[in-house]
Amino acid sequence: TGGVFTCPLIGTSTMPRPQGPLPVPDGGSVTVEFQNVFNDAREFRFATDNPCFAVSAAAATVQAKKPQTVSVKYTPAEGSRTTGKLQVTCPSAPDVPPWVYYLEGGKEAAAGGAGAGKKGKKK
Repeated sequence: TGGVFTCPLIGTSTMPRPQGPLPVPDGGSVTVEFQNVFNDAREFRFATDNPCFAVSAAAATVQAKKPQTVSVKYTPAEGSRTTGKLQVTCPSAPDVPPWVYYLEGGKEAAAGGAGAGKKGKKK
């Protein structure tokens, strides 16, 4: 055999980029999908910055390299803003910025538009 070869390995990656705005109809919901990019199972937390948007679960443990969905429901309130932000964080990796999904309440998803695919699915 030829022996052992050693060489430097250099890689680059990008931080998660904000997605959206994802349309959420009045009284309806949108399903948002993200992926655990880590090599082991991790807990992720879900939170919105507007009480008109409610997440289906506050946290979930996601297996390594697997996708996870979270449902966000919009209930309009008089005098409240119709936009919000869903943040997905990993408490065991505080140096990793959150995944951010902008939400827009009172909007119907356009066919094949931003409300489809990995960015979010209209429910």
